[in-house]
Amino acid sequence: MYWEGAILLVMPDAPDTHLSSRRNGRTMACLGCLAISVLSALAVILVFAVTARNIPKPWQYLTYVGECKENMEKLTGALRRYHVKNDHYPEKIEDLYPDFLGASKALVCPAANSPNTGHSSYEYIKPKPDAPGSTIVLRCYKHMPNKDIRVVLEAYLDGAVRDNTSPVIAPGNPIKG
Repeated sequence: MYWEGAILLVMPDAPDTHLSSRRNGRTMACLGCLAISVLSALAVILVFAVTARNIPKPWQYLTYVGECKENMEKLTGALRRYHVKNDHYPEKIEDLYPDFLGASKALVCPAANSPNTGHSSYEYIKPKPDAPGSTIVLRCYKHMPNKDIRVVLEAYLDGAVRDNTSPVIAPGNPIKG
């Protein structure tokens, strides 16, 4: 300590470099752990956000069923027009577009959550040329309002679309009646 003019200057003692470096090391380690924790939390949130946006919400199920039924009605109408013109049914349902189907988006169920790549998300069962109107020609398995119920939509050659609701059965866990 010494006087310089009217101000008292206090010189600090020389710091203990061993304790100071240990304290700095701990601080850096804590900051590193904190940064890793924050980045991990952000990564988890990002993964959930990206995957959750493509999963239909239960309330969207009813909208999707209505749109899906409309698509299936369009497809069965296009099948009948194709048959009238060609005297046979197409090998693939995709063959209906563009000549017999106005929009290719009708090939994909809205619950499929996949981009329209020109491939149908519907199961197509090619009917025989003389098949009756009660023949199932399309099925959609994309509708599950919850993990226990699956709604299978079936389209018939006459244009009718019906839903077939059934419980989901896990392998080795049969329904007992």
